[in-house]
Amino acid sequence: MGRGSVKGPIAKARQWGKEFGIVISWSLENSIETSSTMLAMGYGVGKRSNYSDYRIKALDIGFIMSMIVLCIPAFIVTLFQNYKVYYYPEFGMMSSIYDMIALSVFYLIYMLIPLILARFLRWH
Repeated sequence: MGRGSVKGPIAKARQWGKEFGIVISWSLENSIETSSTMLAMGYGVGKRSNYSDYRIKALDIGFIMSMIVLCIPAFIVTLFQNYKVYYYPEFGMMSSIYDMIALSVFYLIYMLIPLILARFLRWH
């Protein structure tokens, strides 16, 4: 495959036909992808606007409040326990095992909120 790799006029014509078919299939695939992207972005459906009909719900407020409440212990431990951040990884424990356990529990709950919401609530 490629220029100059075959000899003879019939072999060159066959090679050209293969390459032409590849280029046509690539261009058709790209045009289908482009048209579906344009349709998804709303091209051709009339005047576009930035209006959004979304209204904030009680579930959204509860989610935001739970995220804030679960971040508060991390900030408290960070501020009052002489917390340090190292660029290079280092294994160690905090000065108090109880602070470490409490912070780990809050962090675990914080990280599991999306999973909990996906399992037990209808998230739209």
